[in-house]
Amino acid sequence: MQIAVIIPTQAGAPRIDTLLTRIPHQVDGHTISVMVVDDASKDLSLLDLDKKPGVRVVRHHTSLGIGAAAKTGCDAAYHLGFDVIALIDPADQHLSEDIAALIRPLLKSSANRLVIGTVKSEASVGDVALNSLVSFLFDVKIQDTQAAFRAFPRSLYPKIRWTSTTATMQTEMLVLAAKRGITITEVGVGGTVRRKPRKIKIIERLHLARTLLRWKVALSRGQESLEPMRAV
Repeated sequence: MQIAVIIPTQAGAPRIDTLLTRIPHQVDGHTISVMVVDDASKDLSLLDLDKKPGVRVVRHHTSLGIGAAAKTGCDAAYHLGFDVIALIDPADQHLSEDIAALIRPLLKSSANRLVIGTVKSEASVGDVALNSLVSFLFDVKIQDTQAAFRAFPRSLYPKIRWTSTTATMQTEMLVLAAKRGITITEVGVGGTVRRKPRKIKIIERLHLARTLLRWKVALSRGQESLEPMRAV
């Protein structure tokens, strides 16, 4: 199998350089290729990434948002015929064993699942409330609905291809997977060194909660896709 690791970013090349050294070339004999999607970053050091062996770089000339950058990378991996697609946030410095643990459940042709890599940590009140709302509305019971570390087989991508251009794409992907009967598997990744998470403003949480309710209504009416979430 051919595995694509997608890294959407707007800046932070030093973190990406460190992350690239931790991505294994293979998992259980299956080859890994890396694709960095530069969402119109002003960080000129990102220009050198495509000189690294095994790394492709796709660039947006205009910033479209992290959700759009992730979709650009996944679209490219899908059309290039990769069998497994993984998404990594460059801010979360995953170790090679974390990446192997994320991908390994998908190294069977029959694997019909979305795999989420989560780190055990103390969740904020807002995170708990958001996870509970997603669980109540869509019956998705996982530790961290906003975890950006995830992987899925190529065959599932058209079913979970999101419309959100923001980080809401992480929740939208889960909602679409639940709606379409796709198994969601959580994998603990204990060796991860993470940056301090961005504090989400109350207005952003309220906006996301309203979006979740709108999605619930849309899906209950038989709508197959979800409208993009407007940026706050």
